[in-house]
Amino acid sequence: MVKDLRTGHETGNVDAVMNGDLDAFITAALMRGSLAKVQQSGS
Repeated sequence: MVKDLRTGHETGNVDAVMNGDLDAFITAALMRGSLAKVQQSGS
């Protein structure tokens, strides 16, 4: 199991992550960053 504690994204496919399949983790990080900006600009 691979978990990103910052975004909450996780996957059970460790081999894929170790082979460079990071798209889902990158997407989760980008979504987290854009959500933070939206919340910050709305305050």
